[in-house]
Amino acid sequence: MDRHYYYRLLGLTCEASQSQIKKAYEARMTKLNSPDYADDPEYRRKKKAEATMAYRVLTGSAPTPTRGQKKNRFERFKDALESKEGWDDDDCDVCVDEEDKPSFKDRFENTLKQLPKKRNTTVTFSPNKAAVIPLFVIGFAILTVIGTIFAMIAEDGVSDFSEYDSMETEISYIDYYEELDFSQQANYSAKVDWDEGADEYGTSDTYYVTRDILTVLGVNDADDFFWYITGDEYYYQEQDDLTCADVLIDWLGAPVFDEVAGARNEYTQERILNHADYLEYLDDCIWNSF
Repeated sequence: MDRHYYYRLLGLTCEASQSQIKKAYEARMTKLNSPDYADDPEYRRKKKAEATMAYRVLTGSAPTPTRGQKKNRFERFKDALESKEGWDDDDCDVCVDEEDKPSFKDRFENTLKQLPKKRNTTVTFSPNKAAVIPLFVIGFAILTVIGTIFAMIAEDGVSDFSEYDSMETEISYIDYYEELDFSQQANYSAKVDWDEGADEYGTSDTYYVTRDILTVLGVNDADDFFWYITGDEYYYQEQDDLTCADVLIDWLGAPVFDEVAGARNEYTQERILNHADYLEYLDDCIWNSF
């Protein structure tokens, strides 16, 4: 399978960094674990498996378990412990009052107490007065640094679309008709592939040229970019290559594909016979405008 397919699953371009891959994976899993997908567990299971596979392929390692996964593992451990201890009222000759039955927390703590105790190797010391102030200063500095880091992480989780607003202004002056030759356009209408990229996700020629345009625009996070365009955070992940291409064309302010199909790209002297051909033309327009 082409690696670009896995970038597409996470809503990224192939220029994405390891940290961006991790961020996209975590966001995807959080969304899939939300109540939005509670009514379709099979779809959620499939999409989670796809996201995990994409993470493994692109990073070469397994993803760190999420909080939800850790909670599920704990619940399974809890069920296994209760099953092992045989707390089943139907099987008891003498019923035990629920108030007298030890709670799971008590039984869990008792289990831990029965484990072999590690030898205590902790070294205790009593700092003198002269050491208290420097330690206090160091501790305060560490807490300040940690607080700054958490603030940066929290800020990083909020999408800033201001750069896209500026970008939209810059490209609004491009004339997308200037290098199109519409003569003999009708003669090529029968050769046009209207469905190139339909029902494909990161595997079509339309996808690759869409990625090229995003690269020219300086966009590294395709997921974030299409969120900005559509208002749907997971639009790029869930829509096929053809649909994403049409949305990008509309955002660029370019003519719709139906209007230019069959025309000639004056940059390359080639006819525009599918979405990929048209996106290549738009790519040339943007490139030559900068």
